[in-house]
Amino acid sequence: MNLGLLCKQALCASSLVAGMLGGVTAQAAPVVIVSASQSSVHVGESFSINFAIAGLSAANGNSLSGFDINVLLNPALASLNGFSFTDPASGLNQLDLPDPDSLGFVGDASLSSGMIDAYGLSGNGAALLDADQANGFRFLSLMFTAMAASSGAEFSIDLTDPGLLFLDSQGALLPIELQTTQAFVEITPNNGQVPEPGALALALLALAAMGLSLGKNAGLLRSATAVLALLLGALSFSTATQAQATLSSPTPAATSKGTPIDAVVLEIAGSRAKLKAVDDGRVFWITTSSALSADKVGQRIQGLAQARGDSIHVGSPSFSKL
Repeated sequence: MNLGLLCKQALCASSLVAGMLGGVTAQAAPVVIVSASQSSVHVGESFSINFAIAGLSAANGNSLSGFDINVLLNPALASLNGFSFTDPASGLNQLDLPDPDSLGFVGDASLSSGMIDAYGLSGNGAALLDADQANGFRFLSLMFTAMAASSGAEFSIDLTDPGLLFLDSQGALLPIELQTTQAFVEITPNNGQVPEPGALALALLALAAMGLSLGKNAGLLRSATAVLALLLGALSFSTATQAQATLSSPTPAATSKGTPIDAVVLEIAGSRAKLKAVDDGRVFWITTSSALSADKVGQRIQGLAQARGDSIHVGSPSFSKL
């Protein structure tokens, strides 16, 4: 059974029922806000586009139980590398509140042809959502890696999407106001800093400047020689210090074999695995050196991850049962 497809069908069914029964009683509409974690990043750096809702209340039906949005972007500028439904302020997925009777939360975000289809459906009961859900929270974060320079990479909710949907706790359409529908991120080239002039260049410049006024004055000549000796000495000391620092402090690439990961396997597709991080609930894909068996789903995976192009590679992961 395709759980994601079942969730999408449930959202569509809820939309049809809501359309036939009508919405909830009139009240101030909650607002949806789209924002970027950073306004400017370098190529190769990570950032997120965040989706939040505010203006909910404890009134009956005035909470969020499901959503379905399409996000438009230019995939040549940014590569999707993960997503999360966790609200950082509370540390919880507000559509998956602690509840022994919960049917379980279902959600996903997938990229196809310049569009990310993201959805979430709560398994919590209406009474619990109305009573315990926060009045404002982040319901989705999309994580990206900047791929190419742009004066303003755009990420926007597709307002022409007929399936654009927000549901209240009763399964009816939740009237919302889209306060912002897009976010922009400036992506700048990852150029190295221009180094400061070296000590040798400064020494030669000083000697040249003094040479203009030397003539046959032996005193000035001795002064110029002394200045040059001091500057060259500074160069030698600086070079030796840098060399010693290089030997005693290897670069991270020489000592680090990757970034530790600790996650739960959600899905297997050959040598690729969809994971959910144990610490923050972030969902992302990795690639391994060999094909993985289906029995790894539901197990805990640990290992060292390395970025390889647009993918995250884990060479020798270890698995354990939860």
